[in-house]
Amino acid sequence: MIKGPRDSFRFIIGSQYFLYFGIMGIFLPYFNLYCYHLDFTGFQIGLLSALRTVTIVLFPLFWGALADRFQIRRPIYILCNFVSAGIWTCYLYTTDFWLMLVITLFYGIFYAPIISFLEAF
Repeated sequence: MIKGPRDSFRFIIGSQYFLYFGIMGIFLPYFNLYCYHLDFTGFQIGLLSALRTVTIVLFPLFWGALADRFQIRRPIYILCNFVSAGIWTCYLYTTDFWLMLVITLFYGIFYAPIISFLEAF
């Protein structure tokens, strides 16, 4: 039971962690299988996975510098949560490799800072 503001904060942060790792636990193992069933080659599947990994490694630095420079950590965190969720839905509407590559690029860019910003709260 949530009793005070501190408990409410813990509940919100805990929910965010649950959603973040829950989504990752669903997305990571099954995305490659989904691409395999779309008849993508092994190289194409590897390229999609590598692109997502590279963006998640590089772009938290960009988002962190932007947030520190303008003191807008919370707005960036909220923006990236909503934009990455919106971009992810684009996967449902295409089976073309090149479109999925673009979607993966933008999804990775906006998904990248979520965990690092969550750790900062």
